[in-house]
Amino acid sequence: MQIQIYGKDIELTAKIKAYAEDKVGILDKFLENISEVQIDLARTTQHHKQGEVYKASANLIIPGKTIHADFMAEKLRVAIDGLVDVLKAEMKKMKGKRDARQLKGFRKIKKLMTSFLSRKKDETDDLY
Repeated sequence: MQIQIYGKDIELTAKIKAYAEDKVGILDKFLENISEVQIDLARTTQHHKQGEVYKASANLIIPGKTIHADFMAEKLRVAIDGLVDVLKAEMKKMKGKRDARQLKGFRKIKKLMTSFLSRKKDETDDLY
């Protein structure tokens, strides 16, 4: 997984980059085929000292799909933590949809097989 971190109106120190990389690195546990993560860290305003002044957003690129998430907070580390939580929730939702689609396909195959086998059984019963 390739992690790219960008900063806007904020100085990205080595500690901030390492913190963000550690937190985003956890996402490999949820999906194994993540190819790239682009993280944007920004200070939304220069003149406000309180309130949600830090914004963290990310694009998580998976073959065939891109997941986008945003989170705003009073502190940068809290914004990064919230962003990771939002990404985890989105990934779980996507994984649940994928698994449901697979189960639906398996059910269709099972239904076709049972109908095929019951017809075969009826044909063999007619022979005897």
